[in-house]
Amino acid sequence: MYTQALIPVENEKVFGSLKTAIDTALASESFYKSVQRKGLRIRNWDGVLAKSLLGKQAAAWYAELKDSDRAQIREHYLKQIEESPAELRKKYLKVFSYY
Repeated sequence: MYTQALIPVENEKVFGSLKTAIDTALASESFYKSVQRKGLRIRNWDGVLAKSLLGKQAAAWYAELKDSDRAQIREHYLKQIEESPAELRKKYLKVFSYY
């Protein structure tokens, strides 16, 4: 069985703030509507961040992180996307599609 290695977070305060912003955004259907309105795909991390869909501070917080923390926060975002409720995935099928 595969077990992911634990990589320590260097900037826990900023990492935690950004993780909370991601979790809060993905808990609201308005986030998915915003992604759709902007013409983005949900997995387009850079686009979502650039359009401030995770909050006005998210891009600044992300810029403060070192590469290893950035990789972990992107992974967290993508993992949360995959765990989105089936009804939202169905309703926003175009946002979730790869093409």
